Amino acid sequence: MAKNSDKSDREQLEFDFGEPPQSSPLSHEPLLTIPEACIVFNLKPHVLRKAIKAGTIPSYRIGNGRIRVRASDITAAIEASRSGGAK
Repeated sequence: MAKNSDKSDREQLEFDFGEPPQSSPLSHEPLLTIPEACIVFNLKPHVLRKAIKAGTIPSYRIGNGRIRVRASDITAAIEASRSGGAK
């Protein structure tokens, strides 16, 4: 199929759908299962589940119903609970 215009694909998409939204830092961040997050952050599963239940860490249920979390949300919760020391 031949192109009828000189526009690049991106320009054509912008023309058809408007300017693409600015990507946020979370838009491409993978969601981790509780076991995966526990390995990455060296946490016990019951500690992570307790934080999710308390609302300290946001969670997502997608597809098969397993709870998923973002690594940045866990990092933010850890930083928020920090006490003492220099920041």
